[in-house]
Amino acid sequence: MDKKTYFRLQMINFTQSFFLLAGMAIILGLIGWMIAGKEGLLWSVGLGAVTLLIAPCASSELMMKVHKARLLSVADAPGLYKVLAYLASQARIPKIPRLY
Repeated sequence: MDKKTYFRLQMINFTQSFFLLAGMAIILGLIGWMIAGKEGLLWSVGLGAVTLLIAPCASSELMMKVHKARLLSVADAPGLYKVLAYLASQARIPKIPRLY
C-alpha cells in the first residue's frame, strides 16, 4: 500500500472515530441533562471523558481476569496457531498475537 492511500485511510478512520465518540458524548450529555439538569450534564460528560481515557489501558486485562481467560499454548491448539501464523504473515504482522 502506498503512503497516499495509507494516509487517506488513516484520515477516514480518524474522522469516523471522532464522530462516533462525539455522538456518544452528545447522547450521554443529553441523558445527564434530562435526568439532573445542568449538573447532570457536567457529571455525565466528565465521567464519560474519564472512562474514555481509562478504558484503553484497562479493558483487555480486566476482561481477561473477569472471564478467567488462560493463555493457549501451541500444544493446546496447533491448528488454530497455524491459521493465526498464516493470517499474521498475510497481514505482515511481525509477531503472532497471543491466544486466550
